[in-house]
Amino acid sequence: MDEIVFGEVDFYCLTYAIGQGVVKELWTKAGKSKELGSFDNIIFKQKDYVHRGWRIWRANQEVKLYRTLSKKFAKASMGALLAPSSVVKRIQTGRWRDIPNVYDDYKGASLFERLIGAEFIPKELKVI
Repeated sequence: MDEIVFGEVDFYCLTYAIGQGVVKELWTKAGKSKELGSFDNIIFKQKDYVHRGWRIWRANQEVKLYRTLSKKFAKASMGALLAPSSVVKRIQTGRWRDIPNVYDDYKGASLFERLIGAEFIPKELKVI
């Protein structure tokens, strides 16, 4: 268990039903550890539509409100409470949603390619 706890982390997430994931056979319980590892690098972000900004927080710390999302928080984990099936989808695909990630998938692409999706534009069509 220590190897898992202190190993490299792909992403952090909040889920409301770890036991439900076991019952639905989405994952299995491998064991338990008294050591939880470090919470220092765990940062969550969530769009705040009420205050028109972003809610940012570190694990076990208070939530802070920001008007804009700075670059240092761009890669923060999504702070929504997720269903176990969403966690499995993230593990399988590397994404939370089925829509293209315009920041990572289309680096160097034109605005047109980002809006349409570069893979849907015929190769013979020259985009200026």
